[in-house]
Amino acid sequence: LKNALTESQNLNDKLTEANFLLSEKNLILEKMYSYFEHLALESGDSGYIIDITNKEKLLVYISPLFSQEIDSTFAYVFRKSDELIGTLILIKEGDFYYGIPSSNEIAQKIKPGDKIILDVHKQE
Repeated sequence: LKNALTESQNLNDKLTEANFLLSEKNLILEKMYSYFEHLALESGDSGYIIDITNKEKLLVYISPLFSQEIDSTFAYVFRKSDELIGTLILIKEGDFYYGIPSSNEIAQKIKPGDKIILDVHKQE
């Protein structure tokens, strides 16, 4: 019985530590979202490319100003304001937004940090 109590306490301690670490990571994630939100508000961009590991489904950040409108939304990807990289379709899955590049060629050109501008009038 004593071993079971000790093991239970060890598991409880590990859960407490894991919850603390998760809370810390969530706080950092909130700060990162806040940074992107500020950046988008200052620049007028709709969002940014975050991760390109999966070239068929890119992780993107979309400003809360536009996030309600994301449902197969057509968007443009720019590196600089006068440098169009290509287009993609934005989708939402759970709490995350993804961009589906319009071609493999465009997917190869897109880099993290590229800017997203929504075209809320054109749907595909």
